[in-house]
Amino acid sequence: MKTINRIANEGERIKIINSISPTGLYANGDIFTVRSSGNMGVRVEGILPTIYHMEYQVIEEEDDSMKTISEMNLDEVSVHMTEIIAEYTRKAYEQGYDQGKFDEMMEEQFRKVGKVTRESFETPQQKRDRIIDQAKKDVEELKKESVTFSLLRAKFVINREKRRVVCLLERINLGRIAKRGIAKCAPGDCFNVWIGKAIALRRALGLEIPSDYLTVPNPTEVRVGDLIKVSVDDDTFEVKPVISTERYGRLNAHLPGRSIQFPADYAELIDDSREEGSE
Repeated sequence: MKTINRIANEGERIKIINSISPTGLYANGDIFTVRSSGNMGVRVEGILPTIYHMEYQVIEEEDDSMKTISEMNLDEVSVHMTEIIAEYTRKAYEQGYDQGKFDEMMEEQFRKVGKVTRESFETPQQKRDRIIDQAKKDVEELKKESVTFSLLRAKFVINREKRRVVCLLERINLGRIAKRGIAKCAPGDCFNVWIGKAIALRRALGLEIPSDYLTVPNPTEVRVGDLIKVSVDDDTFEVKPVISTERYGRLNAHLPGRSIQFPADYAELIDDSREEGSE
């Protein structure tokens, strides 16, 4: 509740912050609605004495229309949605949409709402899994389109040591490289071939890079086929694939020749492409 130090007007609410009432009819923290306002003070509903201007601050009422949806309670969101749907319906019919087209538009809007709702409750691992699946589809679709419309065949050069993917677009009818794009994994990020392919291919084609590809969270779970960098001593590291996983309180990664708990200070998941992304 916000308050401001000024003279109240009729109908406004005030909060007592410096009571000097000799009768004890009101105290600090009490809230009243103003019936009338004069030079010295205000008269309020519920009690007779004048409350001096120095004793209160005016409550600034919130404008519900200025709230964002995240600031609304459940009832307010429900009212807001009802108003939006009613206005959407009115505008659609104003523009002459028939019932079939309108129903199709409404279904599409609810699909979008469902997608946003699902994504807002994702764990970091679920979000990463979704973005990797998106990248796989993106790569396959763009490869087909580049062949069909531009006669360009995409080839990828993957360098896991340098954590880099290069996309070479070869002119099909000429057999030479026409364009190229490069994606390099940032320090501290877990390398994934599919995200690298999607970024490199889009750069080669001159397309925008979706923000999800650039802000994808690191994995929080370890899975069979992931590559883990394990500290052997202060200066030596080994990179080994996970061959099985089990849960004993925390997730354990079983590597060739040893087992470790993950996450751990001495182990880092550096590549979750797994075999399917190594081609």
